[in-house]
Amino acid sequence: MEGQDGIATALPQLRLLVPPDPKEARAVRGRIAAFVRGLGISEDALLDFVTVVGEAFANVVQHAQTREAIELTMWFEDGTRLLARIVDRGCGFASEDAARPPDPPSDDLAEGGRGMWIMRSCSTMFSVDSLPGLGTAIVFAREVNGGSPPASRNR
Repeated sequence: MEGQDGIATALPQLRLLVPPDPKEARAVRGRIAAFVRGLGISEDALLDFVTVVGEAFANVVQHAQTREAIELTMWFEDGTRLLARIVDRGCGFASEDAARPPDPPSDDLAEGGRGMWIMRSCSTMFSVDSLPGLGTAIVFAREVNGGSPPASRNR
């Protein structure tokens, strides 16, 4: 990326390669929270961002059926958006299943089935690309510092 003066500038970025093990989830959330706190982002945005990355990581661990490392990349863009990409090399699925917005959970006490809904609710941009047998990439953004919060947070 180039700055206004034509000199290349680096975006604040964090890249993690993490084994698909549920025992890693706490460490992943901690590293991401530290990265976001270092950017001076609001606690609401931090909570949303860590929630989405945590849900995406949990979904990969539960559904991807892979032993390969999960790639998590986070970056801060234009001082207004936190973005993340979570990529696995797992079993994948038909992307059209993820293209439609999920319904809110019907059972508040259910143990599962809320991941996609939570991720979309805490994001201002959310996309899933997946192919059976090739894996899945989730990309999302959370507006911060004057950007619009997710619709679920508008009061």
